[in-house]
Amino acid sequence: YWQLIIGVAISAVFIYWALPGLHLDAVVAALRTANYWWLIPGVLVYFVGLWVRTWRWQYTLRPIQKVPLRTLFPDVCIGYFGNNIFPFRAGEVLRSYVLKKQTGIDISSSLATVIIERIADGLVMIMFVFLALPFAPMPEVYRNAVIVMTVAFTAAAGWAVVLIGTVALAL
Repeated sequence: YWQLIIGVAISAVFIYWALPGLHLDAVVAALRTANYWWLIPGVLVYFVGLWVRTWRWQYTLRPIQKVPLRTLFPDVCIGYFGNNIFPFRAGEVLRSYVLKKQTGIDISSSLATVIIERIADGLVMIMFVFLALPFAPMPEVYRNAVIVMTVAFTAAAGWAVVLIGTVALAL
């Protein structure tokens, strides 16, 4: 029980620091008037998204080993849960660890597929940024920063693709 009490106390302190000037009475009033029925379609859409990510991971794992979707889905949920709890996207390592325990697939192999997923996700986000950037009102400094970061990520993604291709050819 002490771990729970200490954990809640630490969380409360950090939430207090993270949200200075928060008016709890306004939060409580907003929670009382919220329409919670919108949670149902929101949760459904979230799980459909998880299912699509599971299918994508199954597809990228296929050259290593065919793993059923019903095995991978809980692993993807565990990974995304871990990403919300642990720093530095450690849920991806957790996902690969659980997959290793279930199927025997090496953690390094499954992490390589996760890296491929993250590169694909990043490239899609870059596409969204470049599509929205001309229509977004923002100061020139921010626009230039977004462009520089986008170019840097694209270069890093290209380097990762070349590196992964080189490693795949070596195997």
